[in-house]
Amino acid sequence: MRFNRTAFSTVLAASILSPIALSAQSPICPSLPNLLRAEVTAHVSYDPATKLYSYSYQVENHAESLQALETFALETSDSAVQEVSSPPGWTYVIASAPVSINWAATQVADPDAMDSDGAVPESTRSIKPAHHTSGFTLTSSLPPGPVKYYVLGVSDIPPQDDEEAAETLAENCSESVAPLLQSAVVGVTNGPANFVPLKVRFPGEIEMSGGDVIRVSVRVPKSVNVSDIDPTSIELGPGSAHPLDIILDSGEKEHGDREEGEHSLTATFDVSSIGLTCRDSAMFLRANLKDGRKAQGGSRVELRGCELKKRDHDSRDRS
Repeated sequence: MRFNRTAFSTVLAASILSPIALSAQSPICPSLPNLLRAEVTAHVSYDPATKLYSYSYQVENHAESLQALETFALETSDSAVQEVSSPPGWTYVIASAPVSINWAATQVADPDAMDSDGAVPESTRSIKPAHHTSGFTLTSSLPPGPVKYYVLGVSDIPPQDDEEAAETLAENCSESVAPLLQSAVVGVTNGPANFVPLKVRFPGEIEMSGGDVIRVSVRVPKSVNVSDIDPTSIELGPGSAHPLDIILDSGEKEHGDREEGEHSLTATFDVSSIGLTCRDSAMFLRANLKDGRKAQGGSRVELRGCELKKRDHDSRDRS
């Protein structure tokens, strides 16, 4: 998705809350910036002297992606992060709603150059399909847990001639010009966690057409009893679905690959109420403990019926 990278700090922070540069004189809508498959790998270490955790991330754009990757955001706590750094040619801002560190590829070959249609050229540091970039780092006093990340691909939105044309695009192509993180591919990685981490496991594939139920296995840390979870607070997915039923396991019997001392529960959900879309490569379960602490677990999810496909009119080769 295109924006003026020389003014990135201002533009990206604002774009989390409002649409970015609007364009296109006709109501033909640009492709969404989520035609990609990605993986974010976290490496975590702890320094007992400083009592800080160091987090380092590698972002990989898979070979089957149809777009270069130019934005990576990590959801976190507003007070959790220190000493953030970026790879060469990338810039970061800390945004709100949700609180996240947002990195974007901002380096271009010539900052003063523009494409023939008036758009700022794609960054020379965007991550092409079948490539990866490391160097996204931060430190935090919080230990690791499953957190949400967002990635966005390069999607062309040509500049508008006037305000009226921009408003027309916004009305006709609301998905294409939505706030950035509402259009992003969502995944799970390890990051600073201000919650009790849960281990969740989903079934093999989930049918996007719905009409079925899924059973989710949830394991709690040894320091927490499964009965400490408020069952009315359990929510799953973007739709904040509540379970149809819950089965508690006291931990007195063998249970798959559960570690000794861990307790677990199994919750059943209606697929149609979870709110999954094809941009979700991970799903998160949230709950409250009876002592007021929050708990969260997340894991990758395979969705049946999702294919990467550009709009018919979007034929420009971004590779």
